Amino acid sequence: MNECSAELPYGVSELAQAGLTAVPSATVRPPRIAEAPAALECREWGTLRVGKNRLVLGLIKRVFVKDELADPEKLRVRLDRYFPIGRMGGPDLYSRTRDRFAMPRPE
Repeated sequence: MNECSAELPYGVSELAQAGLTAVPSATVRPPRIAEAPAALECREWGTLRVGKNRLVLGLIKRVFVKDELADPEKLRVRLDRYFPIGRMGGPDLYSRTRDRFAMPRPE
């Protein structure tokens, strides 16, 4: 993700620069990244303008998850094996998801 954020000249592929492989998607035109542990194929549902930014909302059409991360019986991602990171704002601020805890919702 971070490797693909570099500013490159027009026409230079971020994937090639990062040593990643594009593979055809099943339901949408843009390819997905073969090395990604998970990928979502989405169609745009709508775009909201928030100040100078845009928030693009999509409908998920297909989900790809590496076999070792999937629980085939429950059809869920095995969170004991998958630890994604999240962008927290600014150009280079992120958070880890290893510090997980349960907080039951009130009835």
